[in-house]
This record gives sequence, C-alpha cells and structure tokens, in this order.
Amino acid sequence: MFGKFEGNADQDLAEFLYELSMVGCDEDLGEVDSFGWYGLLIHVYGKGKMKSYIVHEDSYGFFDYTEYNKESALTAWAKLEAEYEEFNKEV
Repeated sequence: MFGKFEGNADQDLAEFLYELSMVGCDEDLGEVDSFGWYGLLIHVYGKGKMKSYIVHEDSYGFFDYTEYNKESALTAWAKLEAEYEEFNKEV
C-alpha cells in the first residue's frame, strides 16, 4: 500500500514540506475533494539552498511537490490560479 509521500523523488523532503504547509503557506488555493489543494512556499531553506515549491494534496490524501526558483514558482502559481478560476466557472 502506498503512503502519503510515496512517489516523490525525496520522501523526506515531501514530509518536511507537508509539515511546513500545515503551519502555513505563502498562498494556497483549492480543496482536496475537488480541484485538489495547492500551496505556494517561497524561499524554503534546505540542503544548503534557498528554493521555492508548489505543494499539492489530492482527494486520496497523496502529497507531492514541484521545486522551482522564486520567479518560476510565481509564474507557475499565476497559471495555477487561472486554472482554478476557470475550474470554478465550470462548477
């Protein structure tokens, strides 16, 4: 049986980001039971580097992340916001 963080390249990092997201993200959107929940984490310090992440949890409880530099994270986040807005128009 798969765990919440399986399928991630670095399960320890996924667990860390999950815990961090529970404390609070810079921004978040969505709900796990429909579009999925997404969180934006800017300037996370880890493994000697400052990185940004978009984290995601789906309706099955699986959690994953995508790593970015800050500018790319903000661009990806803007696209995700537009997708979410479109999704809400259809619902």
